[in-house]
Amino acid sequence: MDAGARLLVVEMLVPADARPAPAQVHDLEMLVFTDGRERTAAEYRALLRASGFRLRRIVAAAGGASVLEAVRAPGTHHRWCRDRGTGSREIAVSLPR
Repeated sequence: MDAGARLLVVEMLVPADARPAPAQVHDLEMLVFTDGRERTAAEYRALLRASGFRLRRIVAAAGGASVLEAVRAPGTHHRWCRDRGTGSREIAVSLPR
């Protein structure tokens, strides 16, 4: 991943407070059907940090979604790996310098 590259994640964010939001319904659906869940902005920030990224900004998009823009954190580099099972997924592996 080049130093100037950006990682864009499109997700529905769960509000940090208790106000109702469509993401909460989607969170419940994901838990029941896929064992997954939606996250708050703070949870994504921590997840990205643990993966060697820094959350740069969050932009609201249509339909309740948000675009999270992340950049490589200083002192890390990434190697891209392709999922051998499907060949369609790519993940970034954070490696310390």
